[in-house]
Formats: sequence, structure tokens, C-alpha cells
Amino acid sequence: MYGIEALEEVKKLAEDDSKYVALINDKTTLQGLVLLLSNKNNSVISIVLQTLKIISGRPGGIDALQSLLGLGEQLNELIKPTKSSENEASQPFSRNAEELLSLLNCSNRQGPPRPMKTNPEKSHPTFRPKNVVLQLRGITDEDDIEIVCSKLLKIRGVVSITFQLQKHRVLVCTVPSLDPECLLHAVSSIKNNPGQSDGTCQTDSTRPIITAQIVRRKHRAQSLYRHSSFNGLKYRQNSRNTEVPPYLEDDADLFEVDETRAAPKLMDAPSKSNPSKGPISWLSDFLEKSLFW
Repeated sequence: MYGIEALEEVKKLAEDDSKYVALINDKTTLQGLVLLLSNKNNSVISIVLQTLKIISGRPGGIDALQSLLGLGEQLNELIKPTKSSENEASQPFSRNAEELLSLLNCSNRQGPPRPMKTNPEKSHPTFRPKNVVLQLRGITDEDDIEIVCSKLLKIRGVVSITFQLQKHRVLVCTVPSLDPECLLHAVSSIKNNPGQSDGTCQTDSTRPIITAQIVRRKHRAQSLYRHSSFNGLKYRQNSRNTEVPPYLEDDADLFEVDETRAAPKLMDAPSKSNPSKGPISWLSDFLEKSLFW
């Protein structure tokens, strides 16, 4: 009888509009109710089913019941005796078990897919975080950094904060929907409370005002690439429209050309007809022809 009285108190807790939330969040008590469904006392089973049915009608109750281990198996076991035999003593709570099981199955079909059915290797985050770089001015010591950190962490939507002390910069990782101007307002509000880091009274004249500025990332490399590609295309178009100058001018006198072979004329040795060309001149002509080929 003591156990039935305790179950009655749990049932009253589920019926209370202000206390049912504590019962839904108490996974240990709910899991204990699932174990009591296999009790041999029909009164215990009946009270447990009534309590679970009341919880299913509360906001968030279906989700809480679906997270319980073995609830579906226990309800199926209670439905079996009604179908196999005509045991009238078990019909009332068997009907309640069937109604509760139908509610859980209906919610599973209409609700979103369960997280356990998804592949963890292919799962992706629901949002892509956004990084905002702030250039800080007026930072004098580590106490100022702690003040800035506390101000930024109070903003809803800030995921993480990384400081670059040498450059006086802070990298703030936020959700995509957060306006970066909120970060600037949070930093600028520090000037209204000077000296709160060490508890001493300081004035604005002795302590610099902490300000922040958003650092914009300039895609300079991409701009230069596009600019050079455009200039290259423009140069190729201009080169097609202009006439290419000849490789050799008409009055070029580098060597004598044999028009039949389109090559320099052969000069094996200095001829006697032209005594002005000596061995050095002949060697110069020979090297000139060799370089030509």
C-alpha cells in the first residue's frame, strides 16, 4: 500500500500545472515508472499508465517519454494479453497502454528524424560561425583585457574569444545573426565605469578610454589577380590589332643571305678577291653563322 500511495503522489505531481516540469525533467523517476509496468499488481500498472498518459499531454511530455528506455517494449507486452485471451481484468490498462503507444508512434512519424538515426560522420553543424576581428585601443594591462572579455561574453551569440596581446586585437567567434555593432557598443560601454578592475577610483584623465574598431579583411590578392588578368587580356587584344615589326630591317647588313636556301651564304675561307677580310673577320663571320643556326 505504501508503494501505491507513492505512485498516487507522483500522479498528483503530473496533474499539477506548476510542478509537472520537475517530473518531466526527472529522468530517474520516469525510468522507474517504466520498470513498474512489469509489476504483477494490476493497480500499480494502472496508476503508472495513467501517470504516463497525463505526462504525454503536457508540453514536452512526448519527447521525455520517447527518451525512456524500454517503454515501447513494456507497452507491447501489456497489449498482448488482450489479443491472446479474454482476460477482462487486464483490459482497462491494456487499452490505456495501446492509446499511449499510438501517441508515441504518431509523434515519431510526424516529428523530425531522431538524432540516433543520423550518420555522425556525415553530420554537419546547423550554422557556420562568423569571425569578427576587433582592433582595441586604450589597453594598458591584463585587467583591461579581463574587462573587455567579460563585456563581450555577456553578449548573447558570442561563441568564443581569442586575444592577440601583441597586436591589441581580439578575434570574436559569433553566430551569423549577431550584428558586429553590438560588440563595439559593449566595448565602448567600458568608458563609463573606469577603475572597476582593481576597485580604485580613477578618472578619465588618468586612464585611457578603451575603444574598438572592426578590422575589415581586404581581398587584395584576389583584386590584384583580377586586375592582372584584365591587363593581360587587354594586352593580347592590342597585340592582335597592331602590326608586328619585321625581325630584321631592310637595310640590315649582318650577313649575305642566300635566297635559294633562306640562309647565310657559305664562306669557307677568306678569298683572295677581297684581301680586306683576314682570318679574324672570317672567324667572326663563322661564329655569326653558327649563332644564327
